[in-house]
Amino acid sequence: MTPPASSTATTPGQPFSGNVIPSQCIATQASKLLNGTSTLTQFFPAPNLPGYAQNYHLLTTAQDEHDAGRRSLHAQPGRERDATRRRRRGGFGGGGGGGRRNQNQGLRQSINFNYNWTDSASDNVNIFPRLGGKSSSDSNSVQAGYTVGYHKLTNVLNASWNRSTSQATNFFTNGTI
Repeated sequence: MTPPASSTATTPGQPFSGNVIPSQCIATQASKLLNGTSTLTQFFPAPNLPGYAQNYHLLTTAQDEHDAGRRSLHAQPGRERDATRRRRRGGFGGGGGGGRRNQNQGLRQSINFNYNWTDSASDNVNIFPRLGGKSSSDSNSVQAGYTVGYHKLTNVLNASWNRSTSQATNFFTNGTI
C-alpha cells in the first residue's frame, strides 16, 4: 500500500516536492505533536502496526461482574390458630357458619421483612488505554412492614431504608469520582 500524495494549498492537486510538506506550512502546535515535544503526545499510543495500516489497534478484554442477594421473612401471627378453629367449625366456607360472611371477622396481622443487596463492577475500555478505567456500585435496601386488620378496618405501617454508592476510576488521573 502506498501513502496518498500530499498536495499544496496554493496549487490544489499538485504534489509537494518530494511528497514532503514544508515546515513553514505546518502550525507550531502540530509540529510539537509530530516531533513528540508536546505534553499531549503521552496520551497518544505509539503505532502498533507496520506501514500505513489502521494503527492504534487495541485488543483487550473487559470484565463485568454482577452479584445480587435477597432475604425475606413473611409471617402472619395467629393464622395457624384461626385455620384450626375454622376446621373444627365445619371447614372453609361450608356448613357450620363459614363463608363470606365471616371472612373479615377477627384480628388479622401480617409482618414482613426484606433485605436486598446488589454489587457490580466493570472495566471501561478505551482506545487510548490511559483514558480507560473501572466503575463499581453497590446498594443495600431494607424494608419492614406490619399490617393489622380488625373487622373492616385495616392499618398498614411500612418503613424502608436504601443506600447506594458508586465509584468510577480512570487510569489518566488515577483518581476516583
